[in-house]
Amino acid sequence: MTSVRGSSSRAECHRSCSKCLGPEEDRCVLCRKGWLLHDMKCIDIDECGTVDRCKSNQYCLNTDGSYECRECDKSCIGCMGAGSARCKKCNAGYYRDGAKCLGEYVCLAGA
Repeated sequence: MTSVRGSSSRAECHRSCSKCLGPEEDRCVLCRKGWLLHDMKCIDIDECGTVDRCKSNQYCLNTDGSYECRECDKSCIGCMGAGSARCKKCNAGYYRDGAKCLGEYVCLAGA
């Protein structure tokens, strides 16, 4: 992060800026990767918003300036987010109950 000011005691830029006029978030002149400059502020780009970036049994989680691929719940075959309520389809041994994929009930002999 580089300050554009000419002084020898440069102020650090906001974490989203690669070049700035000061440390505040609205003093950016150039953004770091994963950010877009708008009105001297660097706005986080949602890398998950338009393109499938992860494997088929993972979901995309947008983070500041980047993204992460996370594993789907074990009850899912493909998912749109964390947990059994975000499955595209239920995995073998699971059934859909409303929005969730739940495990099969197993009756034990003598129970």
